[in-house]
Amino acid sequence: MKKLLLLLFFAVSCSRVIVVENPLDMDRAAEMVACPAPAGNYRLVDAQGREVPYQITHDGQLVFQASVPALGKAEYRLERGTPAPVDTVAVGSMRPDRRDDIIWENDRSGWRMYGPGTHLALQKTFGYDVFTKSVPYPVMKDRFDKDHDPAAWEQMAAWREQGLDARADSLLNAISFHVDHGDGMDVYTVGASLGCGTAALLDSTGRLDFPWCWERYQILDNGPLRFRVKVVMDGGQETRIITSDAGSWFNTVELEYAALSSAYSVISSEAAGVVEKSIPIAAGIVLHDSHPDAYVSGPGYIGYADLGDPNPGANGEIYCGVVMPGAGEARVEQGHILLPSTWEPGFTYWFGSGWSKGGVPSLEAWNQLLEKEVMLREHPLKVSFK
Repeated sequence: MKKLLLLLFFAVSCSRVIVVENPLDMDRAAEMVACPAPAGNYRLVDAQGREVPYQITHDGQLVFQASVPALGKAEYRLERGTPAPVDTVAVGSMRPDRRDDIIWENDRSGWRMYGPGTHLALQKTFGYDVFTKSVPYPVMKDRFDKDHDPAAWEQMAAWREQGLDARADSLLNAISFHVDHGDGMDVYTVGASLGCGTAALLDSTGRLDFPWCWERYQILDNGPLRFRVKVVMDGGQETRIITSDAGSWFNTVELEYAALSSAYSVISSEAAGVVEKSIPIAAGIVLHDSHPDAYVSGPGYIGYADLGDPNPGANGEIYCGVVMPGAGEARVEQGHILLPSTWEPGFTYWFGSGWSKGGVPSLEAWNQLLEKEVMLREHPLKVSFK
């Protein structure tokens, strides 16, 4: 009914204005907001008449980047017409040619989630992987296409059989995504860990119950400004919806469990006669021996400066972070820095990454971004119609 009324509003009203309000005493620039999308073709323009790119999502939301002054508001008008093409910023895919990796990126960073192929081949990889970026446009598809080109690998094998190892090595360096070709690379190591920000349930002894790789997936939105994927794992018991938006250092994770076994400690609370149950959970970042103490934490966040592998530090620092407003105090254990909380239906948190060669000059700067992200998530922009 609400959606029907909104469509009728757009059909009969001469005023099609979206109002975005900022409750914080700080300017907010290029931050993604969403509202129900009207039917038909519209251009979105700001108060100065400049066209603003937008995307219509799978669930009928109009998403765009809003800029709003401190304790102020900004207005955006929908005008009948054909919108201009929008450059793709947030995008991803599943790569069956690379053990079923799901890869995605925005203008800040790139990420990977391992699938059934990796599970069967390695039996050990769990967490989110990071691909560093130093350019604002998509590069992940090109990296994987080159790195997994069958013809190139056949040529390298032929040269090695002929004793032409130097020639084979040269081609390998030219196509490998472990080499920075001017836009970033993959030098982050996940292994049997939570990687960069994966969440895991805590069993009754307080130990991490490491999740496995995804079993089923569905890409819900695939650019130009928002990428969203739904993955199911553990025989259907765990579902994650991961969203990456243009302009953000962080991904949103909506985490649900279909059923929980007796291996977990259930915390029960009662309010107004309704019993609610929650489960201890923690999101974590693996700590590597090359930089074991390079972590930061504060209310609602943890962060870490990873030196990469091999040749730690030779390719700059990779910054990982988790944002979880209202979480407990961070702790270091089981090879990770962990941010504990309790899971209950509707549980959402954020994880992300940056790079010292791609817009984040230091761990101190990353810590500031983490503190800011907590504030932004606790005080979201408010969207209404006028």
